[in-house]
Amino acid sequence: MQGEQALAAPAARELVRAAGEGTRSERVTADDADRKITAMAQVHFTSWLRELVPDAPFHVTGATVGEALTDLFAGQPHVRSYVLDDQGCMRKHVCIFADGRRLAHDVALGHPIRPDATLYVMQALSGG
Repeated sequence: MQGEQALAAPAARELVRAAGEGTRSERVTADDADRKITAMAQVHFTSWLRELVPDAPFHVTGATVGEALTDLFAGQPHVRSYVLDDQGCMRKHVCIFADGRRLAHDVALGHPIRPDATLYVMQALSGG
C-alpha cells in the first residue's frame, strides 16, 4: 500500500503543477498528493445562477450541507451572500436538495451528507 502511495504522489504533484488556477475547493495541493484521495460532494447551481457561478459544479468537502457550503465559500466568497444572510442562516428564497431530496429550510445547513453527495442550490419560487 505504501508503495502505491509513493507512486501516486509524483502523479498528484504533476496534477498540481498542471492544474495551476482554481478555487480552494477544486485545487489539489502537494499535501493532497501524500494522502489518499477520497470522494467529494458536488454542489450544483441552477441555470438561473450561472452568471453568479459559471464554473459550477464545485467539488467540496464537509460532513454537513453547511460545512460543504463553507468549503465552497472559501473559494467563491461572492456566493455566500446569495445563499446565507448576515446571521449565517439560509436565505428565505433559497432551497437545497441533497441527493434528490428537498431539505427542510430550517434544518438544511445541519443536514448530514455522504462524501459523494450531490447538492443542488436553487431559488425557491413563490407567488402565483
